[in-house]
Amino acid sequence: MMTDQELTQLIQNISVTTFNRPFSHQANFNRRLKTTGGRYHLQDHHIDINPLMVAQGQAVLEGIIKHELCHYHRIYCTVGIGIETMILSGFYNRLVVRALHHRSRLKRHHKND
Repeated sequence: MMTDQELTQLIQNISVTTFNRPFSHQANFNRRLKTTGGRYHLQDHHIDINPLMVAQGQAVLEGIIKHELCHYHRIYCTVGIGIETMILSGFYNRLVVRALHHRSRLKRHHKND
């Protein structure tokens, strides 16, 4: 089983290689997560990962980590990572792309009012 320290190091590596930005907070395994693979905490910026996701394989675990890092970099870094970077990274699903597209359409609509 991977330790919390090893998980934090893995997230730091994925953050730098995928987003070219550091992850400078703590990551923990949280057995209380039952219906989700991970969670980003807005209050202190740490990331919790469901320990059952480790058994699902490296690709699944990395996908969950990348998803949580989207929240982390979007909120913590306040700059946003850009939808092009997320799509090119290969883990951004269609539902989220549609939601962002809808949000941008709403913003354009309200600007015209």
